Amino acid sequence: MHKYKLGGLLGFLFETTLTATKMVFDGVFEKFPDIVLILSHFGATLPFIFNRLDDGFKGFPEIRENISKLPSEYLKTFTMTRLAPLPVHPSCVPMTSQALKKLYLGPTTPTPESFNRNKDSPVRGA
Repeated sequence: MHKYKLGGLLGFLFETTLTATKMVFDGVFEKFPDIVLILSHFGATLPFIFNRLDDGFKGFPEIRENISKLPSEYLKTFTMTRLAPLPVHPSCVPMTSQALKKLYLGPTTPTPESFNRNKDSPVRGA
């Protein structure tokens, strides 16, 4: 992981995907429908695999043990952030908007400089 910086390049994406998926399958959003989940990393890989998760729901009874709706129905309630300096590839936008309803676009990844832009602001980094 360290040799090629895979933790930062891929680890965050896969951890976000695995954690959010497990929360859906565990029924967290079934039990707490008003909970707000904000996914970093542009939703990680979830916008690209939500159909696969729905297929799993249809095909594997154990996935249906704790949830009554398709996984994508829960995913649509999530909010995503895109706080990365990387440009968003145009192919991501339709897939993302189909999978998730809310997206927060930030300017860049926070840096020490971004926290000092407006020292008079009550919100750090503003």
